Amino acid sequence: MAGTDSLIAILTDLAKDVAKLPLTPISTAASTALTAGKSWQFWLGVGLLGAFFGVPSPAASAPEDGSTDPAPGTDTEVPISQATGPFGVDVSSPVTSSEWACLKDSKQAAYGIVRCYRSVDAVDENCRSTVVAGWEAGLDRMDVYHFPAIGKTSAADQVGDVFDSLAADDKAKIGVYWMDVEMYDGNPSRWDLDNQNVNVKWLEDAVAAAWDRIGSDEQFKGAMVGIYTDRTSWTDLTGDADVNAIWTEASLPLWWARYDYDPASVSDFDSNKFGKWDEPEIKQYSPNDSACATNYDSNWVVGTSGVDTEAQ
Repeated sequence: MAGTDSLIAILTDLAKDVAKLPLTPISTAASTALTAGKSWQFWLGVGLLGAFFGVPSPAASAPEDGSTDPAPGTDTEVPISQATGPFGVDVSSPVTSSEWACLKDSKQAAYGIVRCYRSVDAVDENCRSTVVAGWEAGLDRMDVYHFPAIGKTSAADQVGDVFDSLAADDKAKIGVYWMDVEMYDGNPSRWDLDNQNVNVKWLEDAVAAAWDRIGSDEQFKGAMVGIYTDRTSWTDLTGDADVNAIWTEASLPLWWARYDYDPASVSDFDSNKFGKWDEPEIKQYSPNDSACATNYDSNWVVGTSGVDTEAQ
């Protein structure tokens, strides 16, 4: 039949064209052919070949529940710098799902960061429910931060207590576990001012414990660890330690505290870098803000590389 003969001819020409292309996925080969000005017959052949070899469509590849977004906390989760918006809030008090939804709608909050350990050497009992509430409200990601208690419970036990608390609800997944390194109103809280090595060792142990739990618990697969600090705190408490030496197996992104009320500006950081960080990932630019019956600090994504949430 004439139609069949034409189809065979098209497929034959297609095979010749494809044979000349590098061994790349069909999508790449098709893109290359498109730039070469292939005809509609070529694209018909591509479609027929896809159908013949069972290449799935995007719809066929979607999860059985009909969703298209990856589950939070997985290694395919959207990096924080690729969230739907750069603005996010950190909180130290409980926040309900309706309050999170209000912040998302009225302030365009794309992510939340929740205090999960307190300097009084105890897990924040409101952390888990606040994390879950953020996911339920539809935020892109939920992180936690750890305000340490140096010289009390060991770093590993503190971190373990946080993960144990989160693990009590399988919906309490996290994107980044931030270690809080700061001089609080000039008071180092539990940090050791006389021996910076003690502080660095605590960080090394805490980061190692967090990564160990991330790597061993399916609930936290895809999460990673980062550092919250400012230049003065980092210098005074760690002696301007090289962050790459704190943990050598993965990068530790910086959540940078700089209260200049200018969300996107990093000029101060660029002119006075510390800790061997190339750039901050997030900037905390305004403290003590309030909306939607919630007190929070305001943050802006300023990093260009993105937080890679794939577990190392």
